[in-house]
Amino acid sequence: MKKIVAIAVIVIIILLYLVPFSLIMYHKDSKIEQPVDYLIVLGAKVNDKGPSLMLSYRLDEAIKYYEENNDVMIVVSGGQGEDEEYPEAVVMKNYLYDKGIPTNKIIVEDKSTSTFENLENSKALIDDEKSIGVVTNDFHIYRSSMICYRVFDKKCEMQSAKNFDGLPGIYSLLREPFALYKSYFLDR
Repeated sequence: MKKIVAIAVIVIIILLYLVPFSLIMYHKDSKIEQPVDYLIVLGAKVNDKGPSLMLSYRLDEAIKYYEENNDVMIVVSGGQGEDEEYPEAVVMKNYLYDKGIPTNKIIVEDKSTSTFENLENSKALIDDEKSIGVVTNDFHIYRSSMICYRVFDKKCEMQSAKNFDGLPGIYSLLREPFALYKSYFLDR
């Protein structure tokens, strides 16, 4: 009997990981289908020289989207971590400006410290009656979409940016199911 219970527990634990992992993998290659009015770029770590590689992937994806849809307003969202010299959103704005995006097309939200706050604080700066898209790395799409739906009370279009290659990318992907559970239960 103990063996059956142990096997059942192991199967349940595996399923509790594999189900969200499957959802993450299924949604990771999302592209915005219809042009949106606002494109929210979720923040990520910045370093002394500018955006981290993960953040630059997000910003480069936003630039590609802007080049095809230059009516869009880009919301850069991210506060300042303890180990960051500047708020993420300020670094993001400078990066976009240096790549040719006019400053009058960029809205800065520089207070948030989580995905939930990125979206909630961005909502306060935009007309949420308009269409909304979100750019984040591919592993982060499913969770961001779930949170966006909660915050805006409607479906948000999602645009996947590349993930890291190698071990950092695998690590990001493997830890995301745990972050999904955290967001599901706590981000309200």
